[in-house]
Amino acid sequence: MLKRFQATGARIVNASRHNVLVKFAALVVLVALAVYLLTSAANGHDLGWGDIPTWVTGAGTVGALFVAFYQIGQERKRRIEQEAEDRQERRLAQARLIAAWEGI
Repeated sequence: MLKRFQATGARIVNASRHNVLVKFAALVVLVALAVYLLTSAANGHDLGWGDIPTWVTGAGTVGALFVAFYQIGQERKRRIEQEAEDRQERRLAQARLIAAWEGI
């Protein structure tokens, strides 16, 4: 029961931290885009949005980064759970070695 609670608690903390990081990254991107658009428009420059292959490449790169970060997070979660199980098993193995005789 305790191990399940600890794993669930760790998952909630990790998900919360992940959500904060994603929101912060989105905010940074939006601010950078707004600054770029405002300064370009104010200076009278043509924005030059590029062509379709460039946009597809950029979207693919962003998608690959999201997949990579997701896989890293899953592996980290699996490793933390495995380490918790190993720690519990070592503790139980040590407890099996201890014997006590009452009344001697």
